[in-house]
Amino acid sequence: YVVHYKKLVDRKKIIENSLSNYGMPYYFESDYDRENLDPSDKKKFSTNLEDSYKANFLSHIKCYDLLCKSDDDYALILEDDSVPGKLFYENIENYLKKLPKDFGLFFVSEGKDQLNIPRYLRRPFKKVYKKDSQPVSWGGAGASRNADAYFISKKYAQVLFDEFDDENFFTETTIDWWMNSVIRKHEIPVYWAEPFLIETNKYETSF
Repeated sequence: YVVHYKKLVDRKKIIENSLSNYGMPYYFESDYDRENLDPSDKKKFSTNLEDSYKANFLSHIKCYDLLCKSDDDYALILEDDSVPGKLFYENIENYLKKLPKDFGLFFVSEGKDQLNIPRYLRRPFKKVYKKDSQPVSWGGAGASRNADAYFISKKYAQVLFDEFDDENFFTETTIDWWMNSVIRKHEIPVYWAEPFLIETNKYETSF
């Protein structure tokens, strides 16, 4: 699933070419347009949050819902500035083999904040690291690694979707920061790829 803003036509072409060339099926989620968000959707967010972030948040949630209604056990979610390259396609199968089957989220990009497992914690030949849900100096505000490129299991996509779908849902923050609170609440098992496999933030603006 690719989270995409319709006006960024060139980005769509670039990531579409990458996915097509390697035979990876894909779907662009672009239903939520920052210029005309439905009032019923906007009321779930603080007025202090820019509409671009609201639309991005809603697009991720829509991807979770689509995964839950599909026959797939997990999915890769990409923002359209996170284009998989040769490094990803040649290594992802090996990484996924090392990923525990009960995973909830698996972040394969270092994210816009360039979050990485520090060298003193890395081990030879180890590619997949479990990330604690608490904030640390080198790992941001919790277990999320921004929201640029990550795998999510159907089980925990449902958990995240249900949290959002609650009639009393309200947030003042972005999708990645909100993820951290849900990860802690439900003890979602989160893993990071190190070395990471997808470069992100390739453009002047993220979305």
